[in-house]
Amino acid sequence: MEIKWPKFRIMNQKNALLLKHTLTLLVLFFTFQVSSVLGNDDLRPYTQKLENSKDIGKTKIILLQMSNKYGLLYPDSIIYYYEKHQDKISLESEIDLKITNNAASSYYKKGSLDKAGEFYAKIVEAAKGKGGVYEPIYLKSFQNTGLVLQAKGESDKAEAIYMQTLKECSNEYDSIKMSVMLNLYLIAYYKGDLEKAGEWADKTIAIGEKIDQPATLGKAYNFAAVVFAQQGDYVRAKPYYIKAYRLANLTENFESASTSSQNLGTCYKELEQFDSAVHYLSLSYELHKKYYKLTTPLI
Repeated sequence: MEIKWPKFRIMNQKNALLLKHTLTLLVLFFTFQVSSVLGNDDLRPYTQKLENSKDIGKTKIILLQMSNKYGLLYPDSIIYYYEKHQDKISLESEIDLKITNNAASSYYKKGSLDKAGEFYAKIVEAAKGKGGVYEPIYLKSFQNTGLVLQAKGESDKAEAIYMQTLKECSNEYDSIKMSVMLNLYLIAYYKGDLEKAGEWADKTIAIGEKIDQPATLGKAYNFAAVVFAQQGDYVRAKPYYIKAYRLANLTENFESASTSSQNLGTCYKELEQFDSAVHYLSLSYELHKKYYKLTTPLI
């Protein structure tokens, strides 16, 4: 999440140069053109195997591997291949439910919220009460029904689903708890309840420090820092942004690294550490390019 850009005060030449640099970055952010060539290269090993596969079991494995890795990055392509092989997929086995969940996530990423919600609801119905390997599938899809409602602006209904998901999550599924808590953070944040939002971020960090979930932990640090920044406490925000940035780099999450480095640059600007501000704003732009070079490929 990006914090709001405050108005600049042109106090001196250094600050004036920073303003000029920042405005240039913002223009480049919105005018940068993406390429689809890399996407084709990424997906080709999987799509070639799909074309050659005559075995239903192997086809499902390829679909799952491809959608696990690229479902959110190339949603149009994942949807295309899911629909092409949909006649082979039911809601009766673990792998079928996982493939369908990934397809639902691709629909969500594309903005097809009704379709995503329909898929998630079917998975919840199919997996509920089965336990075992089906339990995390049920919990994730149940949470995702809340995510769809949240995206539609029905935050109260989404919050109820998230709270119910937390109740049903045992310690075995702490990674799911972290994801749910960050969604609850967002609801509180956009309602203007910064205190509650900060509490959810802190709870997520407390769990994340005990388990191996660096990507989610990095988001939690960034979210916590945003609360401090919104309260005007940039001194407290800075170390949280630094941790968020380092964790995003560790997981090669260029999107999150771009966001946290942009926020860190803004934080340094507010602290009047202008050299560091320019460094992290420039870095944010480079990371932005690195991430958005990966775009939906031609099918």
